[in-house]
Amino acid sequence: MEFLEILNQVEQRISDIISSKGYEMVNFVVEPSKKGFGDITCNIGFLLAKKLNKKPQEISEEFVNEFKSNLVDGIQKVESHPSGYLNFFINIKSLAESVLLNSQKDSYGDINIGNNTTIVVEHTSVNPNKALHIGHLRNVVIGDSISRILEKANYNVKVLNYVDDSGLQVADIIVGFKFAGYSETPPSGEKFAHYCGDTVYVKTTQKYEEDKGIADLKNYVTSTYRGHYTSEQNNTQTLDLIQSVGDAESFCRSNALKYLARYDKKGSAKQDILKAMHYCLLLYYFSGNTKEPDYTNTRYETF
Repeated sequence: MEFLEILNQVEQRISDIISSKGYEMVNFVVEPSKKGFGDITCNIGFLLAKKLNKKPQEISEEFVNEFKSNLVDGIQKVESHPSGYLNFFINIKSLAESVLLNSQKDSYGDINIGNNTTIVVEHTSVNPNKALHIGHLRNVVIGDSISRILEKANYNVKVLNYVDDSGLQVADIIVGFKFAGYSETPPSGEKFAHYCGDTVYVKTTQKYEEDKGIADLKNYVTSTYRGHYTSEQNNTQTLDLIQSVGDAESFCRSNALKYLARYDKKGSAKQDILKAMHYCLLLYYFSGNTKEPDYTNTRYETF
């Protein structure tokens, strides 16, 4: 016997009592009560008071007497509050045993709120230029919990963990490795993630203030990186740049799936589908199925 089931049975029992007494049916509410007023409360006494020309407490007392002769399963006792509310006290031991038993079933907690509506949950999506920490684990737990709850509510959940290796911060890492003299191999005893985030990224950005030549290289890499969104600038340099940030296939696949999954969810359907097509073409190229993409007869808008 679960709490929601107890609520429903209490509501049904009150309706039956109203009918058996010949009272006019009213839209009463059965809901969890405030602390100190039992576990479930009902306002039936107030709604029938004027119709029956009685005090709310008198009416709630009538219902208490009816319940005493036939308690709902899971209810330990029923009381009439001086204010007129009808309060119910749950048998906690019985409820706990029922919950523990039923929670072992795969169907436990299933409820149809979503009607199989597709919903996208994006979580974690860490910054690739920084080392992972306990805060990221917290986001994993929260995101996964929300996803599971929505699935139980009959939503068609699409979970995205965006491999965020497309941020412009990556341009700083590339500049550091290729032009600022930092080795792609971290010093002995230092993890690569810490090396990239705390050494290469931080010190390269500092060099922009000190060395105009390095700053110009950053602008070149950044503009080239941005250029892979447009047909006019999509060239071999851009493809080389994508390859330099890691696994090119995974990069393109991740971005294609991201824009397909959120298609028409944020009011930018046209841009999302164009971006998805763009990354699918690049994925086709990097997977070795074709030569360099030919954008001569294809015009992409700047996103």
